[in-house]
Amino acid sequence: MELRVKPTVPFVTKADIEATANSLLKRYQEREGPLEEPPVPVEFIAEDFLGFTLRWEDLPDYDTLAFIDPNEMEICFNLNRSEYFDQIGPEYSTAHEVGHYELGHFQEAGAQLKLGLMDEPKQFLHREEHPEKYGSHEFQAEYFAACLLMPRWLVIKEAEHFNLLRWPGIYALAEKFKVSATAMAKRLEELGLIYRDGKKLYRNKQEATGQRSIF
Repeated sequence: MELRVKPTVPFVTKADIEATANSLLKRYQEREGPLEEPPVPVEFIAEDFLGFTLRWEDLPDYDTLAFIDPNEMEICFNLNRSEYFDQIGPEYSTAHEVGHYELGHFQEAGAQLKLGLMDEPKQFLHREEHPEKYGSHEFQAEYFAACLLMPRWLVIKEAEHFNLLRWPGIYALAEKFKVSATAMAKRLEELGLIYRDGKKLYRNKQEATGQRSIF
């Protein structure tokens, strides 16, 4: 049965998205053994655990970073964006595409045909500028990627060894997890390990507020 992108997806809390990412990591660890240090082997998870083929192709649309095709079980990266992947790496895009799959962003075309379903694509394109129509899909997949690549327990464990109040510490921690410093800072803030006020880093919002009041 052919799968197509769901026209809409239901609201899912961040906690539920994180639980879905943790479920995948749990299944992986049950087969491969405990994940004791970063980085999360997301390409191995995609290929050897979930059965996707990862490949590269010259895609004509420059804005497209990658796409996932659940019918062919493929994740394809855009060779025309090699400069992007040279800087960022393919890990985040891989995790993002896996998120679409694990979060159920596809449905059978023949099951309860909905208005407009047959107009939906078979492949989900990951673009730099997310189309408004699939905003919910993209937000969910992006948050899933953060939770998969930076699991709560592993970030908290590793963060003890870095100075999180200095950007070099954030960069070093990000390198261990194979993510950007921006992604790592955002995750650390969400986990309550830091508070960001522009480029300045604090332990918490109260500290930032107190520091501002001095001046």
